[in-house]
Amino acid sequence: MAKFFWGSSSEDKRIHWTKWDNICYPIEEGGLDIKNLRDVTAAFSHKLWWRLKQNNSLWASFILSKYCRKSSPVTAKAKKEDSSTWKRPYQIRNITQENIFWSLGAGYISFWHDWWIPEGTLHHLVDQDNTSNSLVKDFWRDHTWDINKLQQEVPQQTIDIIVQILINFDLKDHMRWKLSSNGAFTTKSAWELTKDHRPYPAIFKSLWSPLIRPTISIFAWKPLNNWTLVDNKLKQKVCNAAKHEGSTFKPNLIIYETLNYLQLLHKAKLFKKAHWKGDRFTTFLLKIPLPPKEKHHKLTLVHWKKPPMGWLNLTLMELPRAILAFQELVTLSEIIMGKLCLHFKILLGLHPTFLQN
Repeated sequence: MAKFFWGSSSEDKRIHWTKWDNICYPIEEGGLDIKNLRDVTAAFSHKLWWRLKQNNSLWASFILSKYCRKSSPVTAKAKKEDSSTWKRPYQIRNITQENIFWSLGAGYISFWHDWWIPEGTLHHLVDQDNTSNSLVKDFWRDHTWDINKLQQEVPQQTIDIIVQILINFDLKDHMRWKLSSNGAFTTKSAWELTKDHRPYPAIFKSLWSPLIRPTISIFAWKPLNNWTLVDNKLKQKVCNAAKHEGSTFKPNLIIYETLNYLQLLHKAKLFKKAHWKGDRFTTFLLKIPLPPKEKHHKLTLVHWKKPPMGWLNLTLMELPRAILAFQELVTLSEIIMGKLCLHFKILLGLHPTFLQN
């Protein structure tokens, strides 16, 4: 794949300016948005462990019964002769476990090794090498915590945290993935967890605008990474002679001319809104204003409801006059061309006559 990218063949060998790992980064980080297969494999290994802990499939039941019959999946050991389907999630399970949080239900989760209290797993919180397979439900009695049994295992300050946790005994234990907003596992978030991150200038993102041909983007991407066909660079690659001997490369000049060219296109009004689709950052960088989105308004029937006593209901026609009357009581952001930018209702207080009645 590297030979294809750099243009090498059996007849014509080209210089590989960098290793493949440096290319496998997002475009914002100076790469070509190609995912490293090693990171993708690790992300799917996280997914295997998530499915194993869910235990709601035939595959998960089979793996648990074969490799975790006498111990918890978190404490089970992998042997050399075990299947790679088990060894893959096993090798990465510690990282996956750190990002799985449990909401307690029936209590069929590991008391020591699953994360079900806000402070972390009890295994790390109590700081002891505990290989017990005890479940959370083993510390309940009559739908409440068995304080005497807890005192035999954990210190009092940890017990004070445990007894405050809400439990819904009628529901199943619920897994939540810490790296997603809705708690569901996503391979993308697992890939973000696995891959390396590196800071890069913002210019790399604007390099891949839809306005620029991919060949030009690649051409500019190379000198920005200091990979250029000039004497000193070719000597570092152990080349005997440079095609452009004595020449120098000025990447900043190319960037300036490219940005100036885009500005000229804008002044000539040759840009259309479709050109900037998915690339608002470049328009911000070049200070090019985009036309506002066209909104198609439609009439909607609204039923007027009498407001409660003490509340004032303002219609759009009455709004400018009402603002002048109550400008010390309410604040609006702005009214543009008759459109309401901020909808509000406010309690103005009861009139004294109402209070007397």
